[in-house]
Amino acid sequence: MAPAQYALTICAVVIVAGTLCGFIGRRLYRACSFFAVYLAAVFVGELLILLRPETFYQWSFWQAKETLYAVLKLAMAFELGYRNLGRLPGAKRTAWRLAAATVAGTLVALLLPARAAEYALDAADIQARLTNGTILVLMSIWGAVLWYRVPLHWLHRAILCGLVPYLVIFTLVLGLLVTVGPDFRDLASHTAGLAYDALLIYWLWEVWRFHAASEDRAGVLGRLQPWRRAL
Repeated sequence: MAPAQYALTICAVVIVAGTLCGFIGRRLYRACSFFAVYLAAVFVGELLILLRPETFYQWSFWQAKETLYAVLKLAMAFELGYRNLGRLPGAKRTAWRLAAATVAGTLVALLLPARAAEYALDAADIQARLTNGTILVLMSIWGAVLWYRVPLHWLHRAILCGLVPYLVIFTLVLGLLVTVGPDFRDLASHTAGLAYDALLIYWLWEVWRFHAASEDRAGVLGRLQPWRRAL
């Protein structure tokens, strides 16, 4: 592992640990439980790489952990959709149809032949397809929220505002890696690492900074999003 990548991994572990402490301490798992699971998975994955790079800093482990992260991101997207659109039949139906079509399209894309014979580039190509599907699912949920003017909880807004731009950068980096080849690996790794640390810093800041509590828990928000009452 290059020194720069090692430093980025240390930063990621420290930032995620701080975010998890704030997330659990402020009991924010009641607003999005899969976000806590995702952060925990990231913490364990990055810590394993940090402690045993000779074992875990490998393409096979990278593909396994990124696939797990992709599944958890999709779970987060569906949880956000259910929590914010679950009591709006029209919005829920629209978002679910778009998400279902996107998931089906992603599964079809994963079955297509790989563009590269080399395992590392094949793994990057598969992750790019998964990431594109995740972006489209998140955007379908976000689009329905904006179209129907559903008020978002600040944590949900932070997840969407941070995750979608990062995933766009990530999929572009993977696309360049597949196109250029192994010579682009170090630059791709550093670029993706910097973008991911920026995302984690943004989430850390959002989790720990002060947010005014909603004053409409017994009104419209209380009926549309009853889970807010526990926060």
